[in-house]
Order: sequence, then structure tokens, then C-alpha cells
Amino acid sequence: QERTEQACFEIIQSEEYPQTAKDMANDILTEYENDEDGSFQANEAGQIIHESLENLKKPVCPTSNDFEIYKQNLSELLDEFLIYNVPVTPDFGEFEKNQILKYARNAFNLSPCDKDKVMAETDQEFEYENIIIHGLPDCVIKKQDGTYAVIDYKFRGKSAHNNSKPEKHIQILFYSYILNKKYNYKVTSGEYRYIKQKKPILITNIENEFTYLEEKLSKLNNDLVDFAFEIKDKLIDCKDCKLIKYCPKARKGAK
Repeated sequence: QERTEQACFEIIQSEEYPQTAKDMANDILTEYENDEDGSFQANEAGQIIHESLENLKKPVCPTSNDFEIYKQNLSELLDEFLIYNVPVTPDFGEFEKNQILKYARNAFNLSPCDKDKVMAETDQEFEYENIIIHGLPDCVIKKQDGTYAVIDYKFRGKSAHNNSKPEKHIQILFYSYILNKKYNYKVTSGEYRYIKQKKPILITNIENEFTYLEEKLSKLNNDLVDFAFEIKDKLIDCKDCKLIKYCPKARKGAK
């Protein structure tokens, strides 16, 4: 048991192989969601909109003035970003800023009222077997029936999520599982709210998929403990590897 805990910690924390355990988790969980398409808007702008929505205090009956305050806050966040990330030309920076501000109304409308929010951008983690599940839900709301819903904002143009199977909404499933196990929240639904598309993608039957997630996590745990994957970096000698004391190949005398 001691070796199990140490092995998982070393593998996940190793600076030499930061992608090794992650790649393995991706294969088992189909967990990795790549939102990057190489554009300014899909990456940095998405983070800025996240921050603006986190700061938003939206009343039950918002007015046009509430929206203008939000839009001004978003504009100031973009200006601050451009100060530290100087664009090729000032005109280009202003163009990109205006392109993002076009979606301010969508973002404002898709944000829930402040009274319904339970948490926003709150760091969460839960340990299952030897695997620490870590997540940062964009927003968690309490619904009128007393159950909860997880909201995740996206700023990419193309939808990559749906309600067909767990692999297509694994991020919300992770968040829901943590909230259920850590706080006993009854999470019955989730939503991917794509800022560019106005209409959210609803995810249902969350609770029925917890067993699926636990099975996947157990497999990941067992494979990590057994070191059942191959180190991708072939250039490093075994004697210089921090993982040598856990590696079956090294124990067999590999060099």
C-alpha cells in the first residue's frame, strides 16, 4: 500500500514526464478536451470571459444598465490583457477586442442570476482510491427543486459536447462527481454554455454515470500502480530517472 501511494504521487508529479500519466488517463477516460484552435479568441479571450462572468453579480431582473456595467468590466479586462500581451499593431489589438465584445450580450444572457449561484471558479478535489480528481467548475447553481446543476462556459465556435455518452461530457461528469462525493450535492444536470452559440447544451442523467466514472478511475489507478505504460522519452538513462525505484523494467536490470 505504501508503494502504491508513492508510485502514483511520483508518476503524476514527475517533472521529467509531465505528460505520461496524463496521456494514459486520456486513453482510459477519453477525458482530454482540447479547446485550443490556435486563435486568440479560443484561448486567452475565453479565459477573460470566464473571469468577467465570475465577477458578474446579475440580478433576477437585469436591466440594460446591468449589461452595460458588465460590458465595461469585460472591456477593462481586455485592455489589461493587451497591456501585458502587446499585439503586433494597435489596430489589430483593437480589432480583436471588438470581436470579443460582440459576444458580451450572449455571455451576459447565458450567466445565471447571482442568487442561484452556489459557487463559481472554486477549486475542488476528491480522492478516489489513489487518484486525486481535481477540477475548477465555472459555475454551480441550485435549482428550484433543490438539486444542483454544473455550468461550463466555452468560447470556441464548434460544439464538442453532447448528451449521447459520458465521453462527450466527461468534464461536467467529473465536476458533478466531486460535488456529490465531497458535499453530497444531488447534481441532476449540467450545461455547456457556448458563448458564440447562445443556446446551451444540456447534459442529463449525471448521477447514473458515476459508476462508469469509478470503473474508469479504478482502471487508471491499477495501471498506474502496475506501471503499465511505456516511458515515451527514450533519451534518458534508467539510472537518471526519478521513477526507477517503481519501474518493473529497472527492477529486472534494464539499463
